Amino acid sequence: MGSFIGLSIFALAVTAVLLLVAVPRIPREHRRTAVLAFGAAAVLTVLVFWTGLPFAFGAAALYAAGPGEERIPAEGEAFATAGVLLAVLGILGAFVLCIIG
Repeated sequence: MGSFIGLSIFALAVTAVLLLVAVPRIPREHRRTAVLAFGAAAVLTVLVFWTGLPFAFGAAALYAAGPGEERIPAEGEAFATAGVLLAVLGILGAFVLCIIG
């Protein structure tokens, strides 16, 4: 039970740092690449789903790709869309693995 509480606090701390510190400091022109990186990290950390990291990285990707953030006029939005899809895939995969254990 203690390790579950510890990992939960760890996941909440990582999520808080990503959402409150890391994502707001990303320059607007690099947001779509950051969304892709966070989405890829969400999928890659599904292998260690019990840490809560897929949820943290997925939340960061979705937050960074918020309304108006994913569209850079001269660059398009392909990376942001791929990042959001990867984030959702990582979150859903981790959720399913949490249920079936």
